[in-house]
Amino acid sequence: MKIIIECEKCHNRVEIEPERIGNTVGFEQALMEHNFSCDYDIDVDLADDVVSDAEDVDAELGEICIRCNNCGEYIRLFF
Repeated sequence: MKIIIECEKCHNRVEIEPERIGNTVGFEQALMEHNFSCDYDIDVDLADDVVSDAEDVDAELGEICIRCNNCGEYIRLFF
């Protein structure tokens, strides 16, 4: 499987696909190598004021914004 990101404005493009066993890929690194960047919005909710273990934290990915560094065009992916 692969992910293709292409800027409709300037036609900057990247094809992201795994190069190793395990079907994993360094998504952010692949974007940077092709003049794209990405920002993440992560919603964090703390059960208490003091965090003593992982169950005290609830985190959820809200969105990813992928930006073309050539022209500034972007897309936001909501979850």
